[in-house]
Amino acid sequence: MYKLTITLKQHTPLIHFQHEQDGATLRATEVKPKLDRFIKNRLRELDKSLYDEYKDLIDLIPDKTNKIVSPYKLSIVQEENTTDKFVIASFIPQFTADAYRQGYNVLDRTPYFADNKCIKDKNTKDAKLGIGMKTDKFLSVTFGFRDSRWEDFIKRVIPYFFASTNFGARQSKGFGCFYPQNISQSEFEKYLRSNSKIAFKSKPQKNLYAVYSEIDLLTKKLKSGTQGRDGELRKYFNRLRPVVEWEKPAIQKQISELLGQNFRIDSKTNNRQFLRACLGLPELYEYPRNNGMKVSIEHLPQSDAGLDKKIERYPSPILFKVYDNTVYLILDSNITEYQSDILAEDFKFEFKDRNRTYQQSIHLSTPEKFDIEDFINTAMNSQPNWRELT
Repeated sequence: MYKLTITLKQHTPLIHFQHEQDGATLRATEVKPKLDRFIKNRLRELDKSLYDEYKDLIDLIPDKTNKIVSPYKLSIVQEENTTDKFVIASFIPQFTADAYRQGYNVLDRTPYFADNKCIKDKNTKDAKLGIGMKTDKFLSVTFGFRDSRWEDFIKRVIPYFFASTNFGARQSKGFGCFYPQNISQSEFEKYLRSNSKIAFKSKPQKNLYAVYSEIDLLTKKLKSGTQGRDGELRKYFNRLRPVVEWEKPAIQKQISELLGQNFRIDSKTNNRQFLRACLGLPELYEYPRNNGMKVSIEHLPQSDAGLDKKIERYPSPILFKVYDNTVYLILDSNITEYQSDILAEDFKFEFKDRNRTYQQSIHLSTPEKFDIEDFINTAMNSQPNWRELT
């Protein structure tokens, strides 16, 4: 059997469900299925000549319709069992963060919404708490195969694959970034650009804390807005004709009626749609100042679609990559599939506060059309710390 070893460098923490185990790291059981799908579904679009040259090998890779034995094996070994652990959350109170620092690094300005109770209780064994693993040592990914042609093929595919793929939990927000250690940042950017129709690059950040603070801030700027400033998504749809308004005024109106309170509701039009879903579907919205109100969201599939078409989760179509503390934004490779799933769909918003569950609900639909490339280009060209990758 022939063997090929690729050496990876880890750039960001991997949020690992087995974080309590010594040596928990990138798993072959996650990498190989993703690599198989990438080769079968994406490679032809990225490098047709490479795909055509090795199509006979590609046809040997199993998929859902072809349950054959894989033509190659894959294993991952970390050079040394030295791993830094990170407690990861969107916010951690100072006294709790100080306690965590006795055994962990703390990243508490990230787009990871950990369970508040396990943070308060400092329970690092709770599965709901985000624990990230990162090593400064290299990882060896070893491939085994019987046809020697796999060596050249894998060497040429791997840079494309790792430029568009993250691992572990919260992958879209820049966690779990790995890349071949022998490929420079400028080469990485070429592979990154080939994977996405649009790509943007941040200024270099000082450290991982700054990396995730930047990702968190940009995510808020794009989707919901910050400190009284409208998000780019709302501004984009407000500029359309006819004007389209986001869902927040409709939610505020319902809460004000349920609680018998007068809210100042800012709304450009009554044509309100569920816009934030276009950048990732949330499970609920929370309004702690309004009697602890929680707004849960349920997809209402078309009557002829069937229950199997019900949307339980819609991931963000935006993918953040990190290379040596520089942040990159690209579109997820599955963007076309994602958009066909989420556009022109109906959703029900249900309300519950500290005292009761309300029978009244509201219904809103997502937009029929959304040009995400135009949106990203429009929004990102106004961000001072970012520039387009050409």
